[in-house]
Amino acid sequence: MWNEPEGNSSSYRVQWSDGNVTKSENVTETQINISNLTAGVQYDINVTAVAGDGSTEGQSTTVSQYTKPEVVRNISVTEITTSSISVMWNEPEGNSSSYRVQWSDGNVTKSENVTETQITISNLTAGVQYDINVTAVAGDGSTEGQSTTVSPYTKPGNIWGPTYTRNTSSISLNWTQPPGEVLLYRVEWDHGGAKTIRDTNNLFAVLSDLIPGTSYNILIIAVAGDNKTTGDPHQLTIVTKPEVVRNISVTEITTSSISVMWNEPEGNSSSYRVQWSDGNVTKSENVTETQITISNLTAGVQYDINVTAVAGDGSTEGQSTTVSQYT
Repeated sequence: MWNEPEGNSSSYRVQWSDGNVTKSENVTETQINISNLTAGVQYDINVTAVAGDGSTEGQSTTVSQYTKPEVVRNISVTEITTSSISVMWNEPEGNSSSYRVQWSDGNVTKSENVTETQITISNLTAGVQYDINVTAVAGDGSTEGQSTTVSPYTKPGNIWGPTYTRNTSSISLNWTQPPGEVLLYRVEWDHGGAKTIRDTNNLFAVLSDLIPGTSYNILIIAVAGDNKTTGDPHQLTIVTKPEVVRNISVTEITTSSISVMWNEPEGNSSSYRVQWSDGNVTKSENVTETQITISNLTAGVQYDINVTAVAGDGSTEGQSTTVSQYT
């Protein structure tokens, strides 16, 4: 819009050009709405007062203005880490020369201007939601289109060094909160079959109703506020203790040997550690059968014989069972 010139005039000739195509229109009002323009393009607009004869024109006045760019298309998050988010998008229809990217965690807002259709925003806090706005900017560096927003979470921080205790049927886990923010923790475990999943807001979990002497694959995962974005899992392999061997008995004795047998414990075990002592000297042997004959003993001496089930890792042992016998 504009003000009437001093003196008289009866109409105005408005001419506009994008540098390639020039168009014009005559109006009698002191304003005009020029439509069907291309987004993000600079137009030189000339307004000239015309006298009552319809042909005598004054000197034109010019204003140069960019149309607003269109909205960027197909914005998407391509990668997230605990401290960065990568975003890309397609150019908007029409023209634009740069993009203003603004991000906020709800407290602190930052921005950056880029000319590429992608950005990696770094130095972010783990497990936090960020609203990321991308706005196309015209060639004058100030005329902006409508922004497009995505709101991803950064990955929660990693869980390091959890501790555990175990018995024959349960495993107790404890861990510390990772850096940043966490909504909850997801604990998953299996022993080669169906997976069990449990969510907790605590920094501990007790896995119960487990099988004795069995190896469990365990994952502890921090989950962000959207209940979808997860940190890298911390993986552990923990073996429950085997149960006690059953029905241990002495089957034969001689002057120099004792034969012992027992039944397998409930659950799983892969071998047995047999230890015997006369009160002075202690010896042991690992066997896979449920029986042993201990030789080279001293006649007439009492021996305490302990049998302990050992799990498949070769080191996790259950509680021992003892029988005492004289040669």
